[in-house]
Amino acid sequence: DNPARPSFCHLDETLAATRRAAQETGNLYVDLRTAVVAATQGGRLWTDFHNGEQDCHPNDAGHRLWGDTVFAAVEAVLAATP
Repeated sequence: DNPARPSFCHLDETLAATRRAAQETGNLYVDLRTAVVAATQGGRLWTDFHNGEQDCHPNDAGHRLWGDTVFAAVEAVLAATP
């Protein structure tokens, strides 16, 4: 959801359930929403990473941020794997 106008009432519960499901199935969980929110803390806007203010679909910069975030998470897991 758009952090500037959140409409998702059960965000914390959904994130917890998603993390739990990933852990129980041995899959990596990457929280892309948190990465976008962190990227906007430096003064950038939601629309810098998405197609519009009410849109959750990434634009080119958003795809780059998502890709960099996932790549870093996978790289960290691989580095930690003996």
